[in-house]
Amino acid sequence: MVYKNKISRESETESSIQLFSEAADDIATCSDDLLIVAEAIAQSCQMIGTTGDDYREVLSSRAKDFKMLAGLYKARSRRFEGIVERLAGDIDDNVELAENSLADKE
Repeated sequence: MVYKNKISRESETESSIQLFSEAADDIATCSDDLLIVAEAIAQSCQMIGTTGDDYREVLSSRAKDFKMLAGLYKARSRRFEGIVERLAGDIDDNVELAENSLADKE
């Protein structure tokens, strides 16, 4: 006799909620880490004598790029949080989730 493994819809939803929630947390952590790095670079550019003028401009540009990337990561994290809310039934299925919203500055 062959038994088929059946996954109930509730079990599948719970698993999806857990995976999306973990992804949202991981992406948010990356965003926070990028902001820390960007802030460290920006502060080092402000210190007199630590970098030359040529490097200061490049490093400032990189710090801005890291901040922008952190904002994109934060937006993606919020997207996953919205999916978790939808799967958990906390929001209506007809509500459209923002795809390309930029993260608020903290």
